[in-house]
Amino acid sequence: MLATLLLTAMSVDTLFGVTRVRIFPGSIRVRHGPFGIGPTRAAALHEIERIRVMPQVQYGSRTYCQIRIERRPPRPSQRVWGRHITAGSRIPNPSQAETLVTAMRDALGR
Repeated sequence: MLATLLLTAMSVDTLFGVTRVRIFPGSIRVRHGPFGIGPTRAAALHEIERIRVMPQVQYGSRTYCQIRIERRPPRPSQRVWGRHITAGSRIPNPSQAETLVTAMRDALGR
């Protein structure tokens, strides 16, 4: 029963999963979930260490990529929910992913 529920949830995310990236002056917000409905993760400009393209998975000769926003290490008094935010996954062409990363950097002014 639990395995069926888990497989159903994974199928829904694979088929209908949407990632929305919104860039504001000085911050970036990413939301991922089925139909774009899900939790929002945000990072201020001063928290971002780098934005990069990483290989995700390879099927045959095709490599799918993901875009990762990496945060700076937090101060001891700061509570941060993870060191990175995935801003895109299953991107079939690495050059498309690099183009998206360049556009994100330009919009953030980096």
